[in-house]
Amino acid sequence: MDPIVDQVFCTRRAFLRPVVADDVALLYRVETTGLGPNWRLRGQTPDIEHYRQGLFSGVHSQYLIVSRATSQLHGLVRCTSPDLVNGHAQLAAARFDDIGIDRTFAEGFCRFVSLLFNNWPFRKLYLEVAGYNLGQQASGLRRFANHEAVLPDYFQKGVRSFDKHIFAIDRERWFTVRWSSYGTDLETGP
Repeated sequence: MDPIVDQVFCTRRAFLRPVVADDVALLYRVETTGLGPNWRLRGQTPDIEHYRQGLFSGVHSQYLIVSRATSQLHGLVRCTSPDLVNGHAQLAAARFDDIGIDRTFAEGFCRFVSLLFNNWPFRKLYLEVAGYNLGQQASGLRRFANHEAVLPDYFQKGVRSFDKHIFAIDRERWFTVRWSSYGTDLETGP
């Protein structure tokens, strides 16, 4: 692999691969069956053309997280709604399997955040987490993100309501966190 590409898009375990048109059918299957009601579509099954438009609309950048060892897809990371004047954007991440701690996914996510902070003038990246997913993500998020807001009873799932939690990854804090527990080679300074 090209040393520059390797340095920018790879960690020891993960490779960030841009999402391309050939990925649409696979991502549609993953979002409508695997991730189902817990992520972006929340159980909807739009026709493939509307899905394709939504997949790329308003996107600053998005990548598939791929295992360097096996080429298995581990997840999707995307940055949307960039506001380069005020220095913030939305960040979303979806893991394709639920196997507990996934170091490949974690390294890919960390590389993506570093890529965003190293190449664009973002001060904050905002993540929104539904209350029903918070238990799976809270401990990891709190290591590097600030819990900035809660919108009560935002999501309805069956007869229950769940809050929307808004986390922010701050550029300055990001580069002071050490990722040695994930075995990554991410930078420790801007």
